[in-house]
Amino acid sequence: MKRTILIITIFILIFSTSINASYQNLFEGYGSQASSGPGALFYNPAMLGYKYAPMLDINLLKTGFEFGNNFLSLDLWNEYAIKDTLKQADKDTLLMNIPSSGFLIHQRLNANLLGLKIGGFAIAPRIVQGVSTNFSKDLIDLGLNGNQLGKIYDFSTSDYGAILYGEVSVGYGQPIKLNNKHNLYVGASFSYLYGVAYFDVTKNTAYLNSDSNFYQSTDTVSFRLCVNPKGNPGFGMNLGFAYDISNSFTAGISLKNAYSFINWDADSIDFSDSSDVFNNGAILIGEGIINLDSINLYKLIDMYLSGDSINGDSIFNKFIDTTFSKSYAPFTTHLPPILNIGAVWRGIYSPWKLSFNYEQGFSNTPLSSVIPKFTLEGEYAIGRFLPVRAGIGIGGKELIEYSLGLGLELPFAYIDLGASNHRGLFYGLKGISTELNFGFRSPIWSNINCIIKDSTTGKPLVADYTVTYGDGKTFTRTTNADGKFGFHTYSPDVKIQIKRKDFETKTVELSLEPKESVQKTILMQPSTGLLICRVIDKLSGKPIAFAPVNIVSSKLYKAKSDSTGTTKFNLLEGDYNIRIHLKDYVPFDKSIKIHKAKSLTEICELKINKGYLVGKAQNAKTKAGVACEITLLDSTLKKFKVINTDKNGIYRVLLPSGKYTMKVKPLVKHYIKQEIQVEIKPAETTQKNINLLKKRMKFTFRNINFDLNKATIKPESYPILDSLGMIMVQNPSIIVKISGHTDTRGSSRYNMRLSRRRAYAVKMYIVKHFNIPKSRIISRGYGESRPLVYPERTESDYAKNRRVEFEVLREMK
Repeated sequence: MKRTILIITIFILIFSTSINASYQNLFEGYGSQASSGPGALFYNPAMLGYKYAPMLDINLLKTGFEFGNNFLSLDLWNEYAIKDTLKQADKDTLLMNIPSSGFLIHQRLNANLLGLKIGGFAIAPRIVQGVSTNFSKDLIDLGLNGNQLGKIYDFSTSDYGAILYGEVSVGYGQPIKLNNKHNLYVGASFSYLYGVAYFDVTKNTAYLNSDSNFYQSTDTVSFRLCVNPKGNPGFGMNLGFAYDISNSFTAGISLKNAYSFINWDADSIDFSDSSDVFNNGAILIGEGIINLDSINLYKLIDMYLSGDSINGDSIFNKFIDTTFSKSYAPFTTHLPPILNIGAVWRGIYSPWKLSFNYEQGFSNTPLSSVIPKFTLEGEYAIGRFLPVRAGIGIGGKELIEYSLGLGLELPFAYIDLGASNHRGLFYGLKGISTELNFGFRSPIWSNINCIIKDSTTGKPLVADYTVTYGDGKTFTRTTNADGKFGFHTYSPDVKIQIKRKDFETKTVELSLEPKESVQKTILMQPSTGLLICRVIDKLSGKPIAFAPVNIVSSKLYKAKSDSTGTTKFNLLEGDYNIRIHLKDYVPFDKSIKIHKAKSLTEICELKINKGYLVGKAQNAKTKAGVACEITLLDSTLKKFKVINTDKNGIYRVLLPSGKYTMKVKPLVKHYIKQEIQVEIKPAETTQKNINLLKKRMKFTFRNINFDLNKATIKPESYPILDSLGMIMVQNPSIIVKISGHTDTRGSSRYNMRLSRRRAYAVKMYIVKHFNIPKSRIISRGYGESRPLVYPERTESDYAKNRRVEFEVLREMK
């Protein structure tokens, strides 16, 4: 019978509980700094702003189970549950396994539904329930062995408590950036509490004492009870801080229930008068006192001899004093504060995570324990998305526990399963916990988007890029046609190496914050310089298409110009020659120097092996045009071409480069033939005006100067005499007369001799310097005999009479 009662009691305690995730959620519950989703509201709200927290997290369900005791293990249960009768040795063994503090059974419940986190803000509802029951060892002894005379049974260590409430919490966590490696996180959450049921024993002084002569008991029990399905209002507040000791190591501290309370209230219904208190709600605060005076056989005999009737009621009223007080007034309870200090290490380049947590409660309640609890947990992510977890906890109501967990961590979703046993392994365990946690979230990776451009032109480049993560893993790909590429990474340190032919290899190293989005333009510096050759015809200024362009150094580069006369070369830094050989053009050769990452544009003007000969045949004195026939002789004096000027003496002809002789035959009477030497240069226009002479044409020169009273020509007169010599050269058939004239000052005889000498000096200058036969020049001196002004009155008149005249006499026959 006793065994059956024990089995039923334990069965009810176990299966009246629910799943509990709060107290068994690897890397969420124990590691205060490791919970970064909506659940951080209830652990450390500072972690809502944690760098590794997702920007968006929709936690659909986080729930679990926890039940434990300090006495009954699975192997003990299997040993005694099959027995129909417990022998005294069995009872002694059971009592020996019960701690002196009593048989503690604890159970806790937490279920979070539809938690939402956006940035550092989060909101989440949950249900919390806890039961803690401690049966004194003497009470179990009494139940197993019955009352033993002469033994005092102390029941005061028995304790009972239970709570059930709902909670809606909102909170915010904010990072404060201290430097590149360190962040301080602060956060707080505030909750509306919805109390449903509460019970606790505030005082218990029960004991039982008996021997062969008497039976005595005193029991004072004070309790509080509230059941109200309509809910009781309350307020909760959690505070938290965390700090990045390094990029991979973060420590946190939080105070759960820093200030949290529930005001318990309900309709004042007398439990003795209502059978519907649990449907409508009820509140009761009471204290019951039962004192059983010593009662023995001698007092019963005295009662009989005195004539008193003996029955149960008379005995109870005679020897037992009972009092019971009750109240229906509202009361307030404060949820127990719990201090959490923890740290988490996340391997930046590895799938490892380690978490440590210290939990300290400040009162023994269904939700806390004054026994400190230390927890160490580890995680290894297989392939980055399949985390395997294990941990060990020491302290708390569980004393010692071992945990195992498994998860599935996808970029946009997650699911976590976990289980742990308490106070032993396998059949020695005295409690179990399980957990389930799943939801959706935004990825925690960093996004990198880049575009590659030529540093000199600014144009996008198609290139190969290799990405190396901090853990050494790499991949190589090619940009799209616009030079763009992008990828995401969990690694905070990334190295990107870009390669392209004719460009310097570029390496970019990035240090990333979690969830950071990077937009970067990468400029590639050419390892070569750009040479742009534009080939044009110098004479016409028009581009030359399909011209062969050779770039000469230790290596020969060949190309042809396009329809615009342009060709391009990417060349290493150094000295080069541009060579262009094209038919009908003068060979082009130019030295250049190329600098890397710079552009050089060379205008290659090709000189065609032809030039224009243009000019005007004109009267040498009046400059009036004279129509002529011009015969061109080549350098071998072979006739090459005959052209005619227009009626105004204008001519224009395209000739191959070289030297020519122009034989000019005037088509107007009395003009004298000329013979002129001319040179045509490639891609140049040669201007050649033909000054034609007529018979008896006279030129007067007053700026041919001589030394005073001498026939010595002054040097400033040489250009004038040279022009006269050119006339003689260009007109090889003419005979001319050079006449000298003086003013009237001096004797006529002296002036005659002086004029003859000066005319002869001019003749001999032309003969000597232009190799003209003396027979073609006649010199005469007229002194003052042919004045132009007479009589002379002014210096100007004298100057007019001092002159040298050049007169065409005739053509040689």
